[in-house]
Amino acid sequence: MYKSAYCSTTLIILFSLTFVLFSFTNAFCASANQKYDSEIEALSLFYSDDDVIYSVSKREENIMESPSAVYTVSAEDIKYSGAKKLTDIFRMVPGVDVVDINSYYTGVQSRGYSFFPKYARHMLVLIDGRTVYSPQINTTFWDQIPVFVENIERVEVIKGPNAALYGANAFNGVINIITKDLDETKGGLVSTTVGNRETSWSTVRLGGSNGKLSYQATAGYHETEGFSGSRNRFRKPQATFRADYKIDKTSMLSLHSGYAGGDREIGLTDDPEVTSYYLMTKYEKELSEKNKLSVQYYHDYRNSAMSFGHDDKLRSNDVEVQFNRNSKKYNLVFGSGYRIDMVRHGFLSGEDFNAYTTKGSHSLNLETDYNHIFKTFINFTYHINKKLHLTGAMMLEDNGFVKELMLSPKGSIVYLPEENQSFRFSVSRAYRTPSFIEEAADFSVPFREDPGYIGQRGDSGLSPERIVAFELGYRGIFLDSRLTANVELFYHDINDLITYDDHGTNIFQYMNGKNNTVKGLETSFSWQVYDWWKLKFNYTYQEGSDDDFDGYIIEQKAGLLNRFLLPKGFVANVQTYYVDQLHFVTEPFTPESTVNDYIRLDIRFSKTFLNDKIELAVIGQNLLDTRHEEYPEALGAAEANRMYFFELSYRFGL
Repeated sequence: MYKSAYCSTTLIILFSLTFVLFSFTNAFCASANQKYDSEIEALSLFYSDDDVIYSVSKREENIMESPSAVYTVSAEDIKYSGAKKLTDIFRMVPGVDVVDINSYYTGVQSRGYSFFPKYARHMLVLIDGRTVYSPQINTTFWDQIPVFVENIERVEVIKGPNAALYGANAFNGVINIITKDLDETKGGLVSTTVGNRETSWSTVRLGGSNGKLSYQATAGYHETEGFSGSRNRFRKPQATFRADYKIDKTSMLSLHSGYAGGDREIGLTDDPEVTSYYLMTKYEKELSEKNKLSVQYYHDYRNSAMSFGHDDKLRSNDVEVQFNRNSKKYNLVFGSGYRIDMVRHGFLSGEDFNAYTTKGSHSLNLETDYNHIFKTFINFTYHINKKLHLTGAMMLEDNGFVKELMLSPKGSIVYLPEENQSFRFSVSRAYRTPSFIEEAADFSVPFREDPGYIGQRGDSGLSPERIVAFELGYRGIFLDSRLTANVELFYHDINDLITYDDHGTNIFQYMNGKNNTVKGLETSFSWQVYDWWKLKFNYTYQEGSDDDFDGYIIEQKAGLLNRFLLPKGFVANVQTYYVDQLHFVTEPFTPESTVNDYIRLDIRFSKTFLNDKIELAVIGQNLLDTRHEEYPEALGAAEANRMYFFELSYRFGL
């Protein structure tokens, strides 16, 4: 009863903030001279939500016809939100949980047991189609990704399984970060941001073209003292490069590369270094007006010393061939791929402290472990008529960690009674395969409590986690496309969840656990109230069936965005988030505890000069709290601080 009352009070606060801001801005704009009306129209800051998406079906399609729940965050949303960390972008997405554990580690998850344990293992993450999901422990190390928020064109978030096209580990959703076309980044950009807690970002970007060749190079550096309550200073130099070569009118060759490095403070004394780089090339060929072929290859390398001071190395090679055919009656996507992951992990072996001190390194430290993945997929959409579309998709995958072929099917029905109304029903099945650690861990390290050591052991006989998901969705567009509304209902049946227990030995054994269900509601709307005012609101409710794991689910979340285009180049963006409590009961290494619910308020106020070439912005984050925790005080967790930033950017040579 208390939670319901608190949530109601929170929603009242959110809407009250909107009313106050609206009243202030309405009065301000009403007092402005009529000449600013044409200025507002000329600057035209706001765009309708992107009608065309790619990630759901691996082809371009109208979002109204999407067979899955999908939400897009535009470059404008990213910029005006004031998000400096990549993971802060996802706070804007309904149904997605974002938990800052410290300055460099963040968990991002949707629709499920969000942080069991703190590694959010059920969300596949891509950048321009390249997987950045780490197979060592099946999570995403966001701080190790070479990407600049200034270069992001949009983010497409698929909520719910999509293993039928992306394979195992697209379990609860897919995040696809799509960077800007090189035509949009010609010229130069210099940007610098400074704030409290010794926090700074610096970015330099140069782009241009020479005949058939277009290119872009970006370099930058980020540093922060970190969150309160733990050593977690963060230093990250990074650079990216991209080049596109138009071979002829029907074919293109692209090259992407990137590097990220630096060090992270962890524990009492360690400052482990992190290095990652990638190289990706993609060839695209329009075979005809209806047919298209693409071939993509990338190499990934990541190395950190964050596993008790020992190397944690990953080398991956991935190649995929895809064919698309589009016609008025049907759309076809099919392809095949191969991936090899090579991991050398620094965990030490031994079931007691004596073995730890005398036995030395185990095979995971001395040898490289391999995993081979073969996959074939197909996605077929048949347009019975303009109003009714049927989609069937399927992935057949052979993963070295699983003793059987994995078949991940998906089917959906999309009904459009009118051009601006869409109903959708879908059912799908997906897997999450065991990670290298779950499969082969065998280590112990010194621990302050009796018996003086703590460790983990994997199990090569683990079954993959399995999910069957049902989804019912609605999307509507109203008021001459000024208002968009979405409602999603989902039910997830999860089996063989991989957990661990020490059985009193202090060596935690991985095992397949109980079966569970998660069900919920996601709703959102985007309303262009006036040309100068945009309003967005979202609310999520979800619950689990198992008492042991129900506490790991963030039941209720809400978000409210107000963006005001003011005269003379001023823009005010105010975003408020409510996040429900998170209760931990059975998490190893972490005492039973509750992370309190909180309200986060972010504000960005900016002014442009010299025909938008120069922009000055003031950013405030977490303004309602001096600091608050988003994860229990264990395993390097710290408290997120109230932050202030001043940002100055200059664009030239356009």
